[in-house]
Amino acid sequence: MKILMFRAYLLCALMLASVNVWAGSSNVTIWAENFTGLADDATPTSPTDNTYTGVTYQCVNGTGDSPGSTKIYNENYAQGTAPELMIGKKGSGKNAKNGYFKITLTTLRGAASDFVLTYNSNNNKLDLSSSTEGVTFTKDETASSGQTYVYNVTIPSETKAIDIKMQTNSTSNVRVDNLSFTGKAGSDKASAGLFVIDDFDMYRETERNVEDLFSVMSDGIATVESSNEDIAKIEDGKLKAVAVGTATITISVAATEDYDAGSDNIVVTVKNREAIAPEGANAGLGYFLVKDVHSLADGDHVLFVGTDDNGVTKALSTEQKANNRGVTDITVSNGMIADVPDDAQVIALEKSSNYWYFNVGNGYLYAASSSSNNMKTQSGKDNNAKASINLNNTGAATIIFQGTNSHKQIMYNAQSCLFSCYLSISDMDDFYIYRYANNPTYDITIGSTGYKTLISAVSATLPDGLIAYKAVSAGEGKIQLTAVASVKAGCPYVLRGTADTDYTLTITETSEEPTGNILEVSTEQTSNGVFVLADGTNGVGFYKWMGGSLGAGRAIVPASVVTGSSREFLSFDFYEDITAIESLSPALSECKRACFDLQGRRVPTVSSHPSTLSKGLYIMNGQKVLIQ
Repeated sequence: MKILMFRAYLLCALMLASVNVWAGSSNVTIWAENFTGLADDATPTSPTDNTYTGVTYQCVNGTGDSPGSTKIYNENYAQGTAPELMIGKKGSGKNAKNGYFKITLTTLRGAASDFVLTYNSNNNKLDLSSSTEGVTFTKDETASSGQTYVYNVTIPSETKAIDIKMQTNSTSNVRVDNLSFTGKAGSDKASAGLFVIDDFDMYRETERNVEDLFSVMSDGIATVESSNEDIAKIEDGKLKAVAVGTATITISVAATEDYDAGSDNIVVTVKNREAIAPEGANAGLGYFLVKDVHSLADGDHVLFVGTDDNGVTKALSTEQKANNRGVTDITVSNGMIADVPDDAQVIALEKSSNYWYFNVGNGYLYAASSSSNNMKTQSGKDNNAKASINLNNTGAATIIFQGTNSHKQIMYNAQSCLFSCYLSISDMDDFYIYRYANNPTYDITIGSTGYKTLISAVSATLPDGLIAYKAVSAGEGKIQLTAVASVKAGCPYVLRGTADTDYTLTITETSEEPTGNILEVSTEQTSNGVFVLADGTNGVGFYKWMGGSLGAGRAIVPASVVTGSSREFLSFDFYEDITAIESLSPALSECKRACFDLQGRRVPTVSSHPSTLSKGLYIMNGQKVLIQ
C-alpha cells in the first residue's frame, strides 16, 4: 500500500475536529489502602501509607435508631487482612441516613486514562459516586469475582482532582478492605494537535489535495493511507476516487521529543455522478413557491408555509389550537414540496374579482371578531372570509381579510408555530404560498464557457436564449450539432447559452424525440477512447477521454462514430445555424460563380470551378451546394 509522508502545520484549527492521543501506557497506582496498623474503633482521616500524599478521608456514621458506625474493626469479613473498615448502615426511622467513606484525591499522579477502582467487600451493598463533575462508575462484571469488586471509572480529560464516595444502600453494615485506584500514565509532552476535516463524499475520477484533509500542530512525520485503494487511493499528494464504495483514510502523526503521537480517520464515500444533471429536475408534480401573485388562478390548490425558530419548515395544519391554526412539519427539497402530510391544510383558492376565498373543504377561513386574534372556519362565503393577497420580491405573503373585520392580517408566529389573524403586524414572521403546479420548472446554470451537457430527469421546454443540440455526425475533426425544440427525459444534449447565466426550463409531458443523436450516456463500463465536453488547449469542444473509468451519467461521443483513430479533439459545427446568405459583398452580379462558406466568407477556387473545393456545404449563386 502506498503511503504519503510529509509534514503539515496547524491551519484553520477552529474549523476542524481535534484528536488527543496519549503516548504512555504504563499503569499508575493513584491511591491504595488496606488500613494496616490501625486499631479497633479508629476513624481514619488519611492514608496509612505515606506514599499517597494529598489524600484525605472522611468517615460518616449512619443516622436514625440503631445506626452503624463507620470505623476500623480488627476483623476480615471482607476477605482481606485485618484490620478493615466498616461503613455504617442507616438506622430505622423516617429521616435515617446511610453512612459513607469519602476519599478526596488532589492529584491523579500523571494517570490520564483507563481508571479502575478495586476493593474487597463482604457484600455488594455500596453505592459509588463523586461530586466531581463528569465522573462515573461502571461495574466490570467480568473482572469482579467473589468478594472482589472492580469498577471502571470515567474521568473527563481535563480533571486534576476527584473525590470518591462509598455509601451503604441498605440497613446492613458493609466491610471494605484492599482498596486500589489505578490508571494509565499520560505524557508530559504536548498533544500532537491533529485536526482532520469531516467525512465527505467524492465523485469517481475526481481528486483532492491530501494537504487539505488535515493540519497538525506537531512537527512529527505524518502518514496518510487508505483502507481500500480500489475505492480511494493516495497518489502524488492526491486523494483519488477510483470506484464506488467507502474507504477509511487514516492520518497518523509520529511522536517527537516534544509532542505525542496522534491518529484520526476520515470516511470517504465515492459515488457515481448523477445521471440527472440539473438540480431540481424532479420527476412528477408538486407544490412550488409562488413569487408572482398574478400566477395564482381560481381553483389552484396551495399551502401556507413558514419556518420556525429552530429552522424547521412548517405548513398550516388541519389542526386548530385554541382557535388558532396549528402547523405540521413539511419538507421542501430543491424548491419543491413533493410529499404532503395528511394533516397539512390544502387550500383551494376561489377568486372573486381582485379578492380570494380560502376553501379548506369543510368551510372557508375567515378572521374572527375584532376583539379576538383568531383565524377560524365558517360554512359560507362573506366579506369577512374575503382577502387580498400580495407577495414581496422574495415571495413572502401578505394576506388581509376584508369586511367587518377588515385589515386583519394572517400572521405566522415562528416561535409558537401558529397561524393567526391580527390587526397589529409588528411581530409577524414571513410565510409563503406554495402552489400545486401542473408545469413546474427547474433551473440550470451555463458556466463560463457558454456550453454544458444535459441529461435531464424529465422532459422540458427551453427558455429564450438557451439552445439544445443533438449531435448528428462526428467527421473531419468536427461534431455537427443540430438544434432541437425541447429536451426529452434521459437523452443527452449539448446546451449553448450566455456564459455564467441561469436559465429556467419548464417541465412538459411531451417533447421531441432526438432521432439520429450520436450522443450517448456513459455507464459503469465506459472508459478510455470516448469524447467528453471540456475546455482544453483547442478551446471548448469534445476531447478524447484517457483518464480510465469515466463513471455513469455523462454525455459522451462514442469512439465508434468518430472518423480517424488519431483524433484527439472535435470542434463544434453548427450545421443548421446558417442556411443561406441574403447579401454579399461584392454582389453576386459582380462576381458570378463566387463561392462562400456558411459563415459568409468568400472561398477561393481554381478557375472558380467547384471541383477544386474540399468536401462540405457552400453557397453558390445564392444556393446551397454540397461538395462530396
